[in-house]
Amino acid sequence: MNDTPLQGGKVVRISPVPPASTVAPPADAAVMAPPPDPAASPPGAVTPSAAVAPQAVPVSLAADRLDYTQDAGVFQATGDVNLRQGELTLTADELLWQETTRDVMATGNVRLVEAAGELQGSSIHTNFGNGLGVIKDGRGVIKERNFYLEGEQVERLGEDRYRIVDGSFTTCDGDPPDWQFTASQVDVDLGRYARARDVWFEVRDQPV
Repeated sequence: MNDTPLQGGKVVRISPVPPASTVAPPADAAVMAPPPDPAASPPGAVTPSAAVAPQAVPVSLAADRLDYTQDAGVFQATGDVNLRQGELTLTADELLWQETTRDVMATGNVRLVEAAGELQGSSIHTNFGNGLGVIKDGRGVIKERNFYLEGEQVERLGEDRYRIVDGSFTTCDGDPPDWQFTASQVDVDLGRYARARDVWFEVRDQPV
Protein backbone atom coordinates (compact mmCIF):
# COMPACT_ATOMS: atom_id res chain seq x y z
CA MET A 1 0.00 0.00 0.00
CA ASN A 2 1.30 3.45 -0.88
CA ASP A 3 0.82 6.68 1.08
CA THR A 4 -0.67 9.49 -0.98
CA PRO A 5 -0.56 13.22 -0.05
CA LEU A 6 -3.93 14.82 0.61
CA GLN A 7 -4.20 18.51 1.41
CA GLY A 8 -0.77 18.54 2.97
CA GLY A 9 -1.37 15.46 5.13
CA LYS A 10 -1.41 11.71 4.63
CA VAL A 11 -4.11 9.34 3.47
CA VAL A 12 -4.24 5.57 3.61
CA ARG A 13 -6.72 2.97 2.46
CA ILE A 14 -7.37 0.51 5.26
CA SER A 15 -8.45 -2.49 3.19
CA PRO A 16 -6.48 -4.71 3.04
CA VAL A 17 -4.32 -4.60 6.20
CA PRO A 18 -1.22 -2.44 5.54
CA PRO A 19 2.34 -3.62 6.16
CA ALA A 20 4.23 -2.38 9.20
CA SER A 21 6.38 -0.07 7.07
CA THR A 22 3.41 1.93 5.81
CA VAL A 23 3.33 4.30 8.77
CA ALA A 24 5.88 4.52 11.57
CA PRO A 25 4.37 3.30 14.89
CA PRO A 26 4.88 5.67 17.84
CA ALA A 27 6.42 4.31 21.03
CA ASP A 28 3.42 5.43 23.08
CA ALA A 29 0.67 4.44 20.64
CA ALA A 30 -2.58 3.83 22.49
CA VAL A 31 -4.78 0.76 22.20
CA MET A 32 -8.49 1.39 21.88
CA ALA A 33 -11.04 0.70 24.56
CA PRO A 34 -13.79 -1.78 23.58
CA PRO A 35 -16.93 -0.55 21.80
CA PRO A 36 -20.35 -0.03 23.40
CA ASP A 37 -22.98 -2.75 23.63
CA PRO A 38 -26.06 -0.65 24.43
CA ALA A 39 -28.46 -3.61 24.50
CA ALA A 40 -26.69 -5.11 27.51
CA SER A 41 -25.15 -2.11 29.25
CA PRO A 42 -26.31 1.01 31.10
CA PRO A 43 -25.72 4.41 29.48
CA GLY A 44 -22.03 5.11 29.04
CA ALA A 45 -20.87 1.55 29.69
CA VAL A 46 -18.74 -0.30 27.17
CA THR A 47 -18.18 -4.03 26.65
CA PRO A 48 -15.83 -5.90 24.31
CA SER A 49 -16.96 -6.41 20.73
CA ALA A 50 -16.15 -9.36 18.54
CA ALA A 51 -14.21 -8.84 15.35
CA VAL A 52 -16.44 -8.17 12.37
CA ALA A 53 -15.92 -9.34 8.83
CA PRO A 54 -14.26 -6.83 6.47
CA GLN A 55 -16.77 -4.70 4.63
CA ALA A 56 -17.01 -4.58 0.85
CA VAL A 57 -16.68 -0.80 0.98
CA PRO A 58 -13.06 0.20 1.75
CA VAL A 59 -12.17 2.70 4.43
CA SER A 60 -9.84 5.66 3.89
CA LEU A 61 -8.20 7.69 6.64
CA ALA A 62 -6.57 11.09 6.18
CA ALA A 63 -4.89 13.31 8.79
CA ASP A 64 -1.96 15.64 9.37
CA ARG A 65 -0.21 12.77 11.18
CA LEU A 66 -0.88 9.02 10.94
CA ASP A 67 0.74 6.32 13.06
CA TYR A 68 0.11 2.59 12.87
CA THR A 69 0.70 -0.10 15.50
CA GLN A 70 0.77 -3.43 13.67
CA ASP A 71 0.48 -5.75 16.70
CA ALA A 72 -2.69 -4.01 17.89
CA GLY A 73 -3.96 -3.19 14.40
CA VAL A 74 -4.60 0.41 15.51
CA PHE A 75 -4.26 3.61 13.49
CA GLN A 76 -3.71 6.81 15.47
CA ALA A 77 -4.63 9.98 13.56
CA THR A 78 -4.05 13.56 14.68
CA GLY A 79 -4.98 16.88 13.11
CA ASP A 80 -7.73 17.48 10.52
CA VAL A 81 -8.80 13.83 10.66
CA ASN A 82 -11.14 12.47 7.99
CA LEU A 83 -12.32 8.85 8.09
CA ARG A 84 -14.56 7.68 5.23
CA GLN A 85 -16.45 4.53 4.35
CA GLY A 86 -18.80 4.92 1.40
CA GLU A 87 -21.31 7.67 2.25
CA LEU A 88 -20.22 7.70 5.90
CA THR A 89 -17.71 10.39 6.94
CA LEU A 90 -16.29 11.08 10.38
CA THR A 91 -14.15 14.16 11.02
CA ALA A 92 -12.39 15.06 14.27
CA ASP A 93 -9.22 16.49 15.80
CA GLU A 94 -7.94 13.09 16.99
CA LEU A 95 -8.97 9.52 16.22
CA LEU A 96 -8.13 5.89 16.92
CA TRP A 97 -9.23 3.21 14.43
CA GLN A 98 -9.08 -0.53 15.15
CA GLU A 99 -9.07 -2.20 11.75
CA THR A 100 -10.08 -5.71 12.88
CA THR A 101 -13.18 -4.79 14.90
CA ARG A 102 -13.77 -1.51 12.99
CA ASP A 103 -14.11 0.37 16.27
CA VAL A 104 -13.52 4.12 16.32
CA MET A 105 -12.79 6.56 19.13
CA ALA A 106 -12.58 10.24 18.18
CA THR A 107 -12.35 13.50 20.11
CA GLY A 108 -12.48 17.20 19.36
CA ASN A 109 -14.97 18.82 16.95
CA VAL A 110 -16.49 15.46 16.09
CA ARG A 111 -18.89 15.33 13.13
CA LEU A 112 -20.45 12.15 11.77
CA VAL A 113 -22.26 12.53 8.43
CA GLU A 114 -24.19 9.86 6.53
CA ALA A 115 -27.10 9.74 4.11
CA ALA A 116 -29.64 9.46 6.96
CA GLY A 117 -28.41 12.59 8.78
CA GLU A 118 -25.58 13.87 10.92
CA LEU A 119 -24.40 14.08 14.53
CA GLN A 120 -21.90 16.41 16.16
CA GLY A 121 -20.26 16.32 19.57
CA SER A 122 -17.12 16.52 21.66
CA SER A 123 -16.25 12.81 21.41
CA ILE A 124 -17.57 9.59 19.88
CA HIS A 125 -17.11 5.87 20.36
CA THR A 126 -18.69 3.91 17.52
CA ASN A 127 -18.36 0.86 15.31
CA PHE A 128 -18.33 1.17 11.52
CA GLY A 129 -19.48 -2.44 11.20
CA ASN A 130 -22.79 -2.27 13.09
CA GLY A 131 -23.33 1.50 13.34
CA LEU A 132 -23.83 1.47 17.13
CA GLY A 133 -22.10 3.96 19.37
CA VAL A 134 -22.09 6.78 21.89
CA ILE A 135 -21.47 10.47 21.31
CA LYS A 136 -20.85 13.00 24.08
CA ASP A 137 -22.41 16.48 24.03
CA GLY A 138 -24.30 15.25 21.00
CA ARG A 139 -26.67 17.10 18.71
CA GLY A 140 -27.94 16.35 15.26
CA VAL A 141 -30.77 15.49 12.91
CA ILE A 142 -32.21 12.34 11.35
CA LYS A 143 -33.36 13.67 7.98
CA GLU A 144 -35.96 11.05 7.00
CA ARG A 145 -37.97 11.65 10.20
CA ASN A 146 -37.04 15.32 10.55
CA PHE A 147 -35.98 14.29 14.06
CA TYR A 148 -33.72 16.69 15.98
CA LEU A 149 -31.95 15.45 19.09
CA GLU A 150 -29.52 16.87 21.61
CA GLY A 151 -28.07 15.55 24.84
CA GLU A 152 -25.09 15.24 27.13
CA GLN A 153 -24.92 11.71 25.77
CA VAL A 154 -26.59 10.26 22.68
CA GLU A 155 -26.46 6.51 22.04
CA ARG A 156 -27.42 4.72 18.86
CA LEU A 157 -28.97 1.41 19.95
CA GLY A 158 -30.12 0.20 16.53
CA GLU A 159 -31.01 1.37 13.04
CA ASP A 160 -33.89 3.57 14.29
CA ARG A 161 -33.32 3.40 18.06
CA TYR A 162 -31.65 6.09 20.14
CA ARG A 163 -31.14 6.89 23.81
CA ILE A 164 -30.76 10.53 24.83
CA VAL A 165 -29.39 11.33 28.30
CA ASP A 166 -30.07 14.77 29.80
CA GLY A 167 -31.31 16.20 26.54
CA SER A 168 -34.20 17.02 24.26
CA PHE A 169 -35.86 16.02 21.00
CA THR A 170 -38.32 17.46 18.53
CA THR A 171 -39.56 17.12 14.95
CA CYS A 172 -39.94 20.88 14.65
CA ASP A 173 -37.52 23.04 12.62
CA GLY A 174 -36.14 26.27 14.01
CA ASP A 175 -33.76 27.48 16.69
CA PRO A 176 -35.29 27.46 19.17
CA PRO A 177 -37.95 25.06 17.89
CA ASP A 178 -41.62 25.87 18.40
CA TRP A 179 -41.80 22.88 20.75
CA GLN A 180 -39.62 20.13 22.19
CA PHE A 181 -39.56 17.49 24.89
CA THR A 182 -36.76 17.64 27.46
CA ALA A 183 -35.95 14.76 29.82
CA SER A 184 -33.27 13.10 31.93
CA GLN A 185 -33.44 10.09 29.62
CA VAL A 186 -35.39 9.33 26.45
CA ASP A 187 -35.47 6.02 24.57
CA VAL A 188 -36.74 6.59 21.04
CA ASP A 189 -37.73 4.13 18.34
CA LEU A 190 -38.30 6.40 15.36
CA GLY A 191 -41.79 6.12 13.90
CA ARG A 192 -42.98 3.95 16.81
CA TYR A 193 -42.58 5.28 20.35
CA ALA A 194 -40.62 7.39 22.84
CA ARG A 195 -40.20 6.52 26.52
CA ALA A 196 -38.96 9.29 28.79
CA ARG A 197 -37.99 9.89 32.41
CA ASP A 198 -38.42 13.20 34.23
CA VAL A 199 -39.91 14.72 31.11
CA TRP A 200 -41.36 18.15 30.49
CA PHE A 201 -42.77 19.92 27.47
CA GLU A 202 -41.34 23.25 26.25
CA VAL A 203 -42.73 25.84 23.85
CA ARG A 204 -40.10 28.20 22.45
CA ASP A 205 -37.68 27.12 25.22
CA GLN A 206 -40.25 27.79 27.94
CA PRO A 207 -41.60 24.92 30.12
CA VAL A 208 -45.37 24.42 29.91
